[in-house]
Amino acid sequence: MGKMSATEHHFRSPKNRDYTIDVSGDEFNAPTFVPRLSYKGSGLQPVPMGSLVDSIAQASDVAFFCDNSVFEDDAPSGLWEALLTEPGKLTITVEVMAELLPWLKVRPEHPILKALKLKDSPIKIVNMQTLAEHDRIAGAYYTALLRARRRLINMPSVVDEAARLSAESGASVTPYAVAQKAFGERAAKLSRKGINDKLGTDEALVFQAARYSLETGQKAIILTKDSDIEEQFYKFFWLLDTHYRSMLIADLYSECFSRFPLRVMPDEFNEYPFRGDCNSLVQRPESLLHEVIPDRFRFVAVSCWRIGAKTSILTFGAEREMYRVLYVKGKTGGLNTDRLGGRNFHAYLAPMPLPMSLRDCAAVAHDVRQLIPGSTASLAALDIRHSLFPLERHGHYRRVPKPIEERVSLLLPAASRPISRRGNKRSV
Repeated sequence: MGKMSATEHHFRSPKNRDYTIDVSGDEFNAPTFVPRLSYKGSGLQPVPMGSLVDSIAQASDVAFFCDNSVFEDDAPSGLWEALLTEPGKLTITVEVMAELLPWLKVRPEHPILKALKLKDSPIKIVNMQTLAEHDRIAGAYYTALLRARRRLINMPSVVDEAARLSAESGASVTPYAVAQKAFGERAAKLSRKGINDKLGTDEALVFQAARYSLETGQKAIILTKDSDIEEQFYKFFWLLDTHYRSMLIADLYSECFSRFPLRVMPDEFNEYPFRGDCNSLVQRPESLLHEVIPDRFRFVAVSCWRIGAKTSILTFGAEREMYRVLYVKGKTGGLNTDRLGGRNFHAYLAPMPLPMSLRDCAAVAHDVRQLIPGSTASLAALDIRHSLFPLERHGHYRRVPKPIEERVSLLLPAASRPISRRGNKRSV
């Protein structure tokens, strides 16, 4: 394996592992193996561009969502032709198209521009504003949540802390240094580029590719040269997975309240990240975060290919049942559940400073919320903190020499039958 990106290094780090799943060697080594609700990463590898183009050309029933960074004069030979072999294989968001058109217009002979001008163009253009209402609202929610990371070094609390430390020490302390210490290198690097992109191009690209796969069951691959997109891809699926498990546990809670013993919400949390006095903590077994996922599911892989002198492929093993999260987000304006009369359900409460006795709890609460301009949705304060902090933790899949009878449910992209599952502990 080649050198890993900062994103892949985070999810491979032993300190970010919650549990270990044994997988037989034959399955583990299969090119199509992707763990359920987790990631598979290649590391940075020297992949010949010819091989990459051949893979794209031979891919069938795959939608390639291309970032504008791929559109360069020195693009690999045959890339454009490979992307045009099937209608809809090349998919471009309107945000990418807005940035791309000026570049294409001064290249009148470019194969992509010619294809765009065809009456029956093989290129599919996707526009957030033409989606179903719930998808549009969910899209506004997740793009705003991801874009919050780009504002990090401009946050008043970060700027004020940098000024305070500078005054105390007599040396210059930058907002970047404060953000790096508080939120980690990944978020600080992402915020250094600022929020100049008014369209939210990267974040819309990630959401659209994910939404497409969850809704249709067709594999989506993001094609980019930008490490920021790989990072936002990684964060998005962790957020979605966290909200998915919260939604499923909320279903159980709404059906049988007595299954979840009540705990008192500390007063300080009724001011932030929650509001009011109708909030409560409910105890839930740690293993429930894993056990709640359905035995029967429809697997779909979503990937981000970061190409260049070396190529990195990051894939998330999603399931189409996660699409319901988008529906619920759209229906409620940003909640994880539509079954609790306007209260939200948060199964994962880090980085709230809860005492040890309450760390196995979920919250049933009214959120402090931040309105999203131009949308009926609003961001939950705890979700914003999940977006900013490096909280991602995942299962570690370990190769074993002999097949085993019991393990966490996995599904190969080409398969239709899930493998058996055992209830391993997992903290999202």
